[in-house]
This record gives sequence, C-alpha cells and structure tokens, in this order.
Amino acid sequence: MARVETALNSVYTYTDIGRKMVSKTISITEDVYNLLSKMKLEGESFSDAITRLIRSGGKLSECAGLWKDMSKEELEELKSGVEEARRSADKRLRKVEIA
Repeated sequence: MARVETALNSVYTYTDIGRKMVSKTISITEDVYNLLSKMKLEGESFSDAITRLIRSGGKLSECAGLWKDMSKEELEELKSGVEEARRSADKRLRKVEIA
C-alpha cells in the first residue's frame, strides 16, 4: 500500500492509496497530525488508526448530563469559545478555497 504525506504551511495532507475503496485526502493541522501519529500503532495506516480510535470512542448518550452543574457564566464562556472556533475554521476554509 502506498502512502503519501505532505506538509504545507503546517497543514498535513494524508492520502491513503491502495485500498479497495476510493481514497480521500483530508487536511489536518500539525498538532492533530502529531497527536494522531503518536496514537497510531506500529505498521498501522492513518486510516486504520482513525477507524480504531473512532470505534473505541464512547456513545454520545454517555455525555448526557455532564454539564448539568455548569454555571450560566461557564456556559456563556463555552458558547463563546465554540463560536470563536467556528469563525476561525470558516476563515481558514475561505483561505483554502481562494488559494
């Protein structure tokens, strides 16, 4: 199986070639790439690592009630952080589309 990894402006692209299905290319930030690289087992492709990690994750229903004791101030701070992350992601995506 051939693997192609490239780094451009701290964004890593990984293309997994050689599977029986269509391959897709995704872009991830350098910090996510480093985390995934550390979590990847020896001899494991990035696709296999992602599949393993997703399947080992918990269910969304297990998160119900985790934030029940959060104050209104903490909730507003969390919402603000999520909105800022969305704006930042949208800005980065627009830069990619323009390029």
